Amino acid sequence: MFRPTCIGLDGEDGEDGGALESRRGPRLKVRDVDELVFGSEVVDLTAVEQLVEVGQLRSIGAAITYLQTYELDGQRSLAELIEALMATLAAGLDQLTPYPQGDLAMFRPLELAAVINRLRSLEVQ
Repeated sequence: MFRPTCIGLDGEDGEDGGALESRRGPRLKVRDVDELVFGSEVVDLTAVEQLVEVGQLRSIGAAITYLQTYELDGQRSLAELIEALMATLAAGLDQLTPYPQGDLAMFRPLELAAVINRLRSLEVQ
């Protein structure tokens, strides 16, 4: 079993606007359903065929940011983190963002794990 210590992002240490990025979270950009730009990292999702809607990818990006901000403590496994997140999402996807957004779509835990698996900046212990 591995324990995630950090879902780190390039440039998060204050090099280029890091203070603003730390308040608002990393920059998220979705390019169709096969690419997510998370901070300065491009995550290729062409092999994740289960993602069919851009809203799912936006929600997954927001979920990773949520996990990084509120749940990641270095003590729980990835499965435990995803389980806690899915319990939080039972109240709705608006839990992921500081304000309601109408462009988010529900995703399955397996899809979130697949995207996290493809993060090249992920550090585990």
